Amino acid sequence: MDTTTQITPTFLTQRELAELLRMPERTLENWRLMQTGPPYLKLGRSCVTSCRTCSLGFTNTAMVRPQIMAGEVASIDVQQLASGRYRARGTSRDDSGARHRHAVTADTRDEAIAEIYRQARAMATGGSGALSPSSTIADTVELWLSQVLTRAEAGSLSYSTCESYETTARVIIVPRCGGVRLDHLTVGRCDRILQRILEEETISKRGELAQS
Repeated sequence: MDTTTQITPTFLTQRELAELLRMPERTLENWRLMQTGPPYLKLGRSCVTSCRTCSLGFTNTAMVRPQIMAGEVASIDVQQLASGRYRARGTSRDDSGARHRHAVTADTRDEAIAEIYRQARAMATGGSGALSPSSTIADTVELWLSQVLTRAEAGSLSYSTCESYETTARVIIVPRCGGVRLDHLTVGRCDRILQRILEEETISKRGELAQS
């Protein structure tokens, strides 16, 4: 009589899951980066999926994941390259809710992970508020421009776009309404400010055309 006990695996490795679904392992890696596909667990350097999830057929209920908030980073995958350096990949959201995929290479694992978080922070305002109701539009512009510069340094925004934003803010916005406090801004006042800027810029351009 055979008394051998058959052990049923609890988790599937990435390779086993790819074979089960008949798809490339790379597809599963892309799913993880985009926060889609079946939930998984990180066990050391390996990613495994529950067999119970597979038996449920990857239903929508089984695949629901927590929403990534602005400035937050989803799970980061780190691999050591043949050169000895480390490559980290992760996904974050900016303030508009758009997803961004990050891929960096660094000398150490910690440096690679830190760079992923730095890039994510550069795409979202986050943190404690630097503005108050008594702050002015000029104060807001300065804070915003510093964040724009950070995005340019992180590579998520071109320096030419950064310079264009700065020119518009300093030449057009601040001279016309930089002294207005944030707690004095109403929908009506914002509309009047915008109308004034549009009118003055239109007159200015007409004058330049007339001179030419």
